[in-house]
Amino acid sequence: MPLSDPVESAAFSVSGMTAWHMVEQIQAKPEETIVVTGANGGVGSLNVHIAANVFGAEVIAVVGDLDLEDKMKELGAAHVLSYKSNQLAEQILEVNGVPVDSVLDVVGDALFTTSLQVLKKGGEFCTSGSAGGQKTELDFRTLYLKHISLIARIH
Repeated sequence: MPLSDPVESAAFSVSGMTAWHMVEQIQAKPEETIVVTGANGGVGSLNVHIAANVFGAEVIAVVGDLDLEDKMKELGAAHVLSYKSNQLAEQILEVNGVPVDSVLDVVGDALFTTSLQVLKKGGEFCTSGSAGGQKTELDFRTLYLKHISLIARIH
């Protein structure tokens, strides 16, 4: 473990295992694009790193502060967008050109609708957190008309 403090190492392993399992659950592939919400947090930043550098996927990192763009790109993000934008869904679709394959989410309600909007037909939404709200509304037609898989994962 590269961290000298056992407490930091323990926290890293919990976040790392959660992130690894999330990326593994969606079966990320090099030709796929994955949106990572909360990309500047513990699990989110590891989602970016693992999805891009281990599984070879193209990652769109969603953060609050665009000053983090360089850090996100160092972790492997191809694109960095802010959740503060009123046009986030449109921006995701614009930078990718088409709907995305998967969303790895640790935010919850605040980005739930946007996440489902940008997913392709047959896309996957994997969540392990709710920092932006624990309850949300869901129009089930979005799920079955787009054949979206919902995966909840915490490790």
